[in-house]
Amino acid sequence: MAVQRLRRRIATIIGLLGTLALPACGGADQEVPGRPADADVRLAVRVDQGEDRVPLRGTLECTSDGASAGGALRGDGTARLCAHAREIAGFLASAPERDRICTSIYGGPQTARIWGTIGERAVGRAFQRTDGCEIAWWDEAVPLLPAVDGPPLPPPEG
Repeated sequence: MAVQRLRRRIATIIGLLGTLALPACGGADQEVPGRPADADVRLAVRVDQGEDRVPLRGTLECTSDGASAGGALRGDGTARLCAHAREIAGFLASAPERDRICTSIYGGPQTARIWGTIGERAVGRAFQRTDGCEIAWWDEAVPLLPAVDGPPLPPPEG
């Protein structure tokens, strides 16, 4: 009897720890209170690809009068970009959790920043690909950031 209760308690604790650890790498489901589905979006994006490559820059503007995308965001389905920006507004407005548990995997030298406004709320978030959480956050922002395909690169030596 005592052994069974102990096993159930351990299983419960493990389940709770797993539940607490999952949100550390998530973010898109964070809602902006009172954010209408048609909020105006005005964003700028900069992506540094590393390896002496020219940075990518883009802009996105979504209003009730229409939508436009410029630079690196041009031609990627403006309506889809607007919908995605509104969907992840809370994620873009939040800071990454400091005490998070992430896999030690290097996803590449790319860094990026998205900033601007969605509705009345200022948003801004920096991205990199230095561990599993950062890679997941980058992927959450795609298509506002370019998808990075292929296996992770080895970390730089030094």
